Amino acid sequence: MADSRPLADDFLGHLWPPFTQMAGLEPTIMERADGAVVYDTEGHAYIDAFASLWTVNVGHGRKEIFDAIAAQAEKLAVYHIFQIGNVPSIRLAAKVAEHLPGDLNHVFLTLAVASRWRPPSRWPVSTGATRARAPSTWSCTATAPTTAPR
Repeated sequence: MADSRPLADDFLGHLWPPFTQMAGLEPTIMERADGAVVYDTEGHAYIDAFASLWTVNVGHGRKEIFDAIAAQAEKLAVYHIFQIGNVPSIRLAAKVAEHLPGDLNHVFLTLAVASRWRPPSRWPVSTGATRARAPSTWSCTATAPTTAPR
């Protein structure tokens, strides 16, 4: 195991993680993972109970996921969905919508929990729909979906 002090010095000198009080911080630096276990640069093992903040809820090192990502990246690595669509986002939205209860039938895909669904106050401006006729919407984040209030 290599000396991790230079990395810790760079951490303290250049990286400011969210919601972190830097004064007196002794960095813990994650280096690798396997399944639900992550390892720091000192070799200590931790159960990744947070799923790397809810983004790796199926575990680290899953070959079938790597293969699916690689296959998609060969076609289209990423593309936004601002007023347009892309094949993976459309297929995911349709698949999720099949499992939603009642009249919930639209999925809003986001990248972070902080950007999840907001009340439909802007729907009339963006869709021309009245609030009463706005589509039933379900917000899909990485792992913390919320349903739209009725």
